[in-house]
Amino acid sequence: MALDGGANRTITIDNKQLGLRGSNLANTNWVIGVVVYTGKDSKLMLNYGHSRYKQSRIEKVVNIICVYLVVLQAILCLIMAVSSGFYVSLNAELSSDGVRRKAEYIFFT
Repeated sequence: MALDGGANRTITIDNKQLGLRGSNLANTNWVIGVVVYTGKDSKLMLNYGHSRYKQSRIEKVVNIICVYLVVLQAILCLIMAVSSGFYVSLNAELSSDGVRRKAEYIFFT
């Protein structure tokens, strides 16, 4: 490297001059850089992966209970919708103008 009017100088690089992956430089006008590839087995690359979400046993049980409650509620809504249809069809009577009057209050509640 030729610096200071052609004089050769050796510059050592240690941990103070090391910029790790993902780091940002600030408040500098220029930079001299050296790219060093250490491979995928370096400590930084091994720790780079996303960590998985950890759940406690209580969270797992509560999640299962919530799923069961949603399924149970859907089943109950389906049963009540079918039984309401049967109730209206069995209890409705046609009035003189051809409109079902006896069970129509169910639809307005």
